[in-house]
Amino acid sequence: MRSLGEHQQAADLHQQTLADRERILGPDHPDTLNSRHNYANAFNQLGEHQQAADLHRQTLTDREHILGPDHPQTLTSRHNLANTLRSLGEHQQAADLHQQTLTDREHILGPDHPDTLSSRHNLAAIRALLAGAGRRRWWQLPRRREGA
Repeated sequence: MRSLGEHQQAADLHQQTLADRERILGPDHPDTLNSRHNYANAFNQLGEHQQAADLHRQTLTDREHILGPDHPQTLTSRHNLANTLRSLGEHQQAADLHQQTLTDREHILGPDHPDTLSSRHNLAAIRALLAGAGRRRWWQLPRRREGA
């Protein structure tokens, strides 16, 4: 459904799945955490970044407690929270999380793992954004008047 642009319907299904898994499996079951993670991603696709950040934070905290801080799914939660924080304009906080995630992924997954490469890319992008903050680009500079 997401590929068809039906983001709200996808979000509704993720919400229903999360509620069912919480009821049947309990709130701490890894499948329940996966459903919460997917629901947070659906909020991002809808542009509801604050709701997505709140769910990503909750999922990250629970995954750290239940799966451990070095589990690949925990690292994915941290990675996605950082991306959401970037969407919210919280660039320094996003950069800090991307740095932490990259360091952990290099150590746990290795420097050439696709997830590690994704973390390196996102850290570079947010650092470039931070470096350019406050700088005016050429198209933002005052124009010189003709004949002056």
